[in-house]
Parts: sequence; C-alpha cells; structure tokens
Amino acid sequence: SQQTDATYLISETPNTGDIVINEFLCDPSPVVGLKEVEFVEIHNKSTKVFNVQDWKLGDASSDGTIQDGWLLPGGYMVLTSTSNVDSFSVATSVTSFPSLNNSGDNIVLRDNNGITLDSITYSDEWYQNAAKEDGGYTIERINPNDPCTDITDWKASNDLSGGTPGLINSVFDNTPDTQLPEISQLIAFTPDFLEIHFTEGMDSSSLSNITISTSPAL
Repeated sequence: SQQTDATYLISETPNTGDIVINEFLCDPSPVVGLKEVEFVEIHNKSTKVFNVQDWKLGDASSDGTIQDGWLLPGGYMVLTSTSNVDSFSVATSVTSFPSLNNSGDNIVLRDNNGITLDSITYSDEWYQNAAKEDGGYTIERINPNDPCTDITDWKASNDLSGGTPGLINSVFDNTPDTQLPEISQLIAFTPDFLEIHFTEGMDSSSLSNITISTSPAL
C-alpha cells in the first residue's frame, strides 16, 4: 500500500482579453542578438490554465495551427515555425507559421473554436525608432492591460539582444491610463451615418455597450 501526491492540469476555455499578443519579430535581419527567426509571443493575463493545441495564429493572408502546449497563469509562450523551435530555449511550434511582412501586417490569435482572442494590425511605424526599423529588433507591447492595440502601446525592444522572447518585455509599463478620452471630431455622412473621432484608441467591446443621445434627437 503506497500513497503519493500528484499535480495535474485541467485546460479552461479562454475569453477574449485573457491572452494578448505581447511581442513579435517580423524582420529578424540583420541580426542584433536573437536568432534570425520570426516569432510571436503571447501572454496569459488571466488566472486560468490553457492548452493551446489546435489554436490558430494568422496574418492577413494565412493561418497556422499551434501544436500541443500549456500556457499557465501569468505565463509567456513563444510561437514559431516547426523548423525553428530549437532556436529558443522554450517554444511551441506552429505548422504553416504565417510569414510576417516587414513593413506591416495583421497578427490574429484564435482558439480552437475560431474565437478571436487578440488581434493587431502593425506597421513599421510601431518601432517608434528609425534606427531599429532596419531589423533585428522585436516590437514589444508596453502595457498588456491596455485594451487598445494601436501604436501608442507598442515600441521597439530596448533589450541589448534585440528582444525578450519568453520574458517580461523590456519596455513594460503597467501604469494605469487615467486620462479620459474625449470626442475630438464628428463627421456626418449621408444619409444617416455619424463618424466619431476620439483623442485616443478606444476599446471596441466597451463601445458596443454605450448609449448615444443627441439634441435635437436624430
């Protein structure tokens, strides 16, 4: 008669916002310090445990399938092509890894049910550093808790190696955004459309629940 303790994982269902695209290398040449390999890093902001098998990583033209891997609460996961997994100390392979365009592209992360967990549309302006646009540096997210994914929350890595795959970002700053957005411009389109511009990027999921009133009523 013997007794022992065991630990096991139970995969949970992710919600949009639980996991974010946190860093990516779209132009690995010329080499600064990292291997000459494209990758995307994702970060689990939640307290849940996820198995990423059969999730999808895509760009503007194609999708790749993520292989078996566990993403723990607060953890980071490096995603790269099957042939380049050994370029990292720890990485998860993606069959048909999408080729990320240097000047700009989309990156989309979906679960195995096709639900979009996070997506970005980047350009080379996201480096915010002309000297690093030539390649070899990753583009890192500044604040993973910021729901807006525009240029203001991204910049080139400050790490001497050119990036921080699998680690906290070198530009990390989780200072809360306390500056409220304001309406900066209104444009009327015929016959019955109104385009609203804000002073900063807005969270589409929050905007979907807002109430709009006009005076006089339209």
